[in-house]
Amino acid sequence: MKPSKKTISIIAVIIVLGGAAAYFFMGKKDGGEVVTAVGAPTSVAQAKFLGLASELATVTFDVAIFKDPRFLGLKDIHTNVVTEPTGRKDPFASLAGVSSSQ
Repeated sequence: MKPSKKTISIIAVIIVLGGAAAYFFMGKKDGGEVVTAVGAPTSVAQAKFLGLASELATVTFDVAIFKDPRFLGLKDIHTNVVTEPTGRKDPFASLAGVSSSQ
């Protein structure tokens, strides 16, 4: 007798759930420290990230331009946006009354 698709699906779900339970409940337990000491990178990537972050900390911006008379003299050129009517629901559909065989 050939097993049905429903039976095969149920067996596959049970196997997947069993594997997930085994992974989560019987997996390696890490009892190590979660918090690391400040300034002690634990990997090369973390050390590189900390180096780049320290370089960015020294970046400053000169905001004196916002007090410059030329900046203060700028005018807002606001353009009103005119609303357009909504187009067809499906712009790629065939047009009614137009033959598609040309």
